[in-house]
Amino acid sequence: PPPCCGRTNNNNYRTHSRTSPRPNMTINHREALYLATVGGARALGLSGRCGSLEVGREFDALVVSVGDNGSRVDRFPTDFPEDLLQKFLHIGDDRDIAAVWVQGRKVVGK
Repeated sequence: PPPCCGRTNNNNYRTHSRTSPRPNMTINHREALYLATVGGARALGLSGRCGSLEVGREFDALVVSVGDNGSRVDRFPTDFPEDLLQKFLHIGDDRDIAAVWVQGRKVVGK
């Protein structure tokens, strides 16, 4: 699991804990990405098939281009890739998705 699970993170709010789940808990963008990939596959017993970018694994993915095509996301020259990921997870929508891959095949996008 990500290093911040179950501890107070840099933003000083409580993140989830495997041992004491509570309603109305918050997770940060790193944990959301983990749970949508490696953590989700592990929880479903599929870690040998999917959840990470490794040769031989099933591949479903979004190519995200934040801040283009009338996006709600403001993009600044000082943004790091992690900043853009966080913005996409919080307020991004279909206008920020440049391509979609399902089972290794591009189904949407150029």
